[in-house]
Parts: sequence; structure tokens; C-alpha cells
Amino acid sequence: MEENIYKRFYYEMCRHTETVRRKTYLRNQIIFERDVKSDGMYYIIKGMVKIFSLMSDGSERSFTILSSPNVFGESETFDEGPRMVSAKAYGGETEIVCWTKSEIMEVISRHPDMASLIIRILASKLRCLTFREEDFMSRSLECRICNILIHHDRYMLYPGQADTYICITHDELANIIGSTRVKVTEKLKKLSKMGFIKTERGKIKIYDMDGLRKYLSILEGSC
Repeated sequence: MEENIYKRFYYEMCRHTETVRRKTYLRNQIIFERDVKSDGMYYIIKGMVKIFSLMSDGSERSFTILSSPNVFGESETFDEGPRMVSAKAYGGETEIVCWTKSEIMEVISRHPDMASLIIRILASKLRCLTFREEDFMSRSLECRICNILIHHDRYMLYPGQADTYICITHDELANIIGSTRVKVTEKLKKLSKMGFIKTERGKIKIYDMDGLRKYLSILEGSC
């Protein structure tokens, strides 16, 4: 559902605005930083975007990794507050397009159905955040890892070809689910030995999705 929403937003905005400002970012290049004034709402045409915050010790706290098609920066665009997080290109070259609040509101004024579409986008993001919060509060680490591998779309994580792998490092996965790299690696090794997955550099390949689902069902009683 989300993919169609995001693609439709991009299509409608391109159709109803005179200028489409595309920009390409290289790997790890900053798109915007936390606490700066919002310049608009972004759509990912190609590549991936990491949403994160810098901690007091200089380390990064990852929230999610988005891929095309998806949007980001929508909340601050409409509430007119400063950016709550930072964003940068992840994994390679990333192409995005940005529309300002005034451009979006102008399209809405002429095409009111766009308001409904944007509300659906905001609702889908809120649903993902609610799911993650519930998952973190009520499940064990092993259950959370299995859940994120099975339901990566709910975490807005990047799926690979045919949804058989997720492009993410152990460090990033640990950050997103609120754990440490050592603990996450230990659980991933266990799942690998059981034949459900295989970890490769920068990605986790899923070999037995049905088996992983059944294993999660067994774990649910203790999660």
C-alpha cells in the first residue's frame, strides 16, 4: 500500500507543479541536519536515505533506512518546526526531489484530493512508528530481530530483490532496534545456523521465510 501512496504523491506533484528540483547526493552526503529550518518534503527517486541523530559522544543513532519510492521530512514541512532528525544518502548515489510547503499547499488548493493522499502518507508513517514502539516494549531481542526480518516494510526498511534480503549492517540494525552490535550479531549467527538467513556485507539474505515465520510463532510465547 505505501509504495502506491508514495509513487502517486510523486506523480501528482510532478503533474501539478511547474518545476521539479532533482538533486543527486553521494554516499554519506548530508541532505539536511537536525534543528535546521525545514525546506520542504522529499521524495526518493533512486537510492537510499538514512534517517538518524548525532548523539553527544559523536555517534549516530539510526532510526530507519528508506528507499525509493518513499518520502521523508514531511512532519516538519507542515508543523513548521525545525528538523527533528538528520538525513543523508546511504549506501551509494541517491537522487531525490523536494517540494516546499507553499508548493504543496498550492497544489492542494487546486486539487483538494491531494490533502487526503498526504494524510494517508502521514498515517502510514505513524502506523509504522506505533508498530515499532509496541514491538520494542513487548518483545525480546530475538523476537524483535525475527520480526524486523519478516515485516521489514513495517519498519520502513529497504528490501532487496524479490524481498529476499535487507540492505543493512549489523550496527544499523542494532541502532534501529535498540540493542548492541555484539548482541545482534549473536542472534543473527543463531538464525544463520538454523538455516533461516545468511549475513553478507551490508545485507541480510533471507533463505527460509516460512521457517522464520514458524520460528517466530514458537518464540512469541516468551517475547
